Amino acid sequence: MRIDFYKEDFDRTAAGPIDPPEDVIQRAVGDFHIRLRFTTRAAHASTVSFPWNQWRLEYTKDEGSELEAQEGYVKARGRSRLRWSFIGISPEVWDNAFRLRSEFEVPSWDGLRLDAIAALPNVGTALVLAATSLEVFISVLLDDLASSKRLSDSLWKGITTRDGRILQQPSLDEQFDVLLKELTGHSLKEDAALWEAFKNLKSARNSFVHESVGRIGNRTLSGDEAAVLVGRVDSIIAKIREWIPEDMKWPVPQANVNLEWTTPIGPSNKSA
Repeated sequence: MRIDFYKEDFDRTAAGPIDPPEDVIQRAVGDFHIRLRFTTRAAHASTVSFPWNQWRLEYTKDEGSELEAQEGYVKARGRSRLRWSFIGISPEVWDNAFRLRSEFEVPSWDGLRLDAIAALPNVGTALVLAATSLEVFISVLLDDLASSKRLSDSLWKGITTRDGRILQQPSLDEQFDVLLKELTGHSLKEDAALWEAFKNLKSARNSFVHESVGRIGNRTLSGDEAAVLVGRVDSIIAKIREWIPEDMKWPVPQANVNLEWTTPIGPSNKSA
């Protein structure tokens, strides 16, 4: 993508800020992207997360020719970004994979929380997937707990559906608080930090769904802040796992894998 910016004079001082400002470039890139994605129906077109991607900003004369070198001034700014990931498979990891019973099924909410992490740094997608994973998690868990407590289907449906009247059904807060406490003796409110993370995630998800911006109160979440919030999903689920009967607990494999590599930082001493 190439975008031309025109201005009487740009700040090209070496120690100066990006000019045009980051938010101006971000709006220009974002506006083009959403129009292109909509008109081409290209679902696979990922959002460009400027400035957290590879880019180059070149300053030229009005007709497009190169500027002369000038001490203390730059002719271009830019950023190169390389991203990679590893999956470490040790003998322990291999054995853990095959220790799972033959009829084992991955919990429906577990894939969603992994998808949320994988979606980063796309803040909106990550927030929606993370919040959805908690909604699915508590719904499935409460149903299983009610069954283990031998509550009749009619009673449980009466509590959770209330004759299909959506506005009268238990809210997500009530599920993590009142219903969870009724069935396990514990409420997520017992852990103030996790309850706050739960409320913040729900708030940020709702603001993104309605306003296309992930916010907590009036503060827009950065990519790093969203990553921390998404990571709290694991902590919430792990805490609640402590409160349920042993026969209902899903496996949580533990394995440590060390990855090592070396990178030369100077010229090689080997002769040709």
